[in-house]
Amino acid sequence: MNPLLASNPALPVRRLGPLGICALGFPLLFPVLARVHAQAPALTPSFSGSSAEAISREVRAVFEKCKNAVARVESTDTRGPLSGTGFFIDTAGTLVTSYSVGGQSTDLVVCHEEKRLPARRLAADPRCGVALLKIEAQTPCLPKGSSKDLPVATPVVAIGFPLDLPLTPAFGTLAGFDLKYLGRHFGVGHLRANLPVQEGESGAPVLDMNGHLVGMLVSCMEAGSAAFIVPVEAAEKLRTDYTRFGELRTAWLGLDLKDVHSTAEVLATAADGPAALAGIQKGDRLLQMGSHPIRSVEDVLNASFYLSIGNPLPIRVQRNEETLELRVTPAAPPAAAPTTSAVPSTTPAATPGAVRVDCTR
Repeated sequence: MNPLLASNPALPVRRLGPLGICALGFPLLFPVLARVHAQAPALTPSFSGSSAEAISREVRAVFEKCKNAVARVESTDTRGPLSGTGFFIDTAGTLVTSYSVGGQSTDLVVCHEEKRLPARRLAADPRCGVALLKIEAQTPCLPKGSSKDLPVATPVVAIGFPLDLPLTPAFGTLAGFDLKYLGRHFGVGHLRANLPVQEGESGAPVLDMNGHLVGMLVSCMEAGSAAFIVPVEAAEKLRTDYTRFGELRTAWLGLDLKDVHSTAEVLATAADGPAALAGIQKGDRLLQMGSHPIRSVEDVLNASFYLSIGNPLPIRVQRNEETLELRVTPAAPPAAAPTTSAVPSTTPAATPGAVRVDCTR
């Protein structure tokens, strides 16, 4: 197995069972906190009361606007019952949730507006950690936004079901856009946000301050103090594949690559593969794929996730001192797409899956 491949996502998923309260150590902890509080100097508020009230009003407005399109998702896997969050993306009952909740589990149930409705899985992609479910009901849905070009410190709101508690908003800001974490690659680039995450919120929608969907919570960091978010475009790619093909379709270019001088150099092309047929050669350096600038192999992996079979893609390459514009038409991968080197490749067999930081096990 490729060492870069990550295990199944299993992030802030709540496992149903009796709630436990760990009292051990609390009598010792409380006096320490009390002493620290007594000795700490008074802090000057970082923003005025009017600013805080304005933020609070905006968060409440987003929550009230979007809450009816969010549902609790329950399922069962080999370890027992699961509970997470999901949201509707159309009025026909199509729901998006995390792979850890709905990707491989059974007995899928969507709890919405005091009803428990059986759900079926339409498609699921472990690379991005997204599962697409369907219930037979008319539903509200979230307006789709865009995660592209969101600057650092953009305020966002997540709406989910923490533990066994009611639907709850969480407010935070975007902290970055990451292609890997702790040396392991994501299957698609993730947004990182300073959002508090708790068990049960896996699959929660992340919204901008206009109430538009920009992504979905899939994993947490450092005991839930921050979160990774799959961009809305990744969920839309899965929905588009299902609508077009009736299943998930991974596109293939037939390239082997390595990082060289802030770009990705071609080590080899698969014989009669899309890249070779388009004229890409060994030694070419990829500069851009579609709208994605290429600075590393990780950039190629991210751009490749969004490829659609049969849709031509402009690729800019540098060959010696010359810059060339080529058009590659991605194809369905052969039964066993060969890999000609040990470096990460754009072939499905070597494309790293989405790394997950386990917050529950």
